[in-house]
Amino acid sequence: MLVSIPGNTILSNSVKEGYNCYYIKLEYHQIGVGWKKTAFGNKVRCYDDERTICDLLRTRSRMDEETVISSIIIMRHIRRRAESIGSLCRNI
Repeated sequence: MLVSIPGNTILSNSVKEGYNCYYIKLEYHQIGVGWKKTAFGNKVRCYDDERTICDLLRTRSRMDEETVISSIIIMRHIRRRAESIGSLCRNI
């Protein structure tokens, strides 16, 4: 599981080993945060589509080529949708 956390967070080794943790600047951590219901009806915090794509592109040097290319294709699609441009620009 991929997890983004503020850069000032200290994690235990057991958490680091169980997840792919990416440190981001504190001011970026709350951008694009929303809530979704799981299949079991629980509310969980998650990031919107635009934020997720921006995170993928920001960490592209640590990802495989197929993931990066997929992210770029998805981002191009979102840019074509006028209602998403503002949201996308805030996240980059």
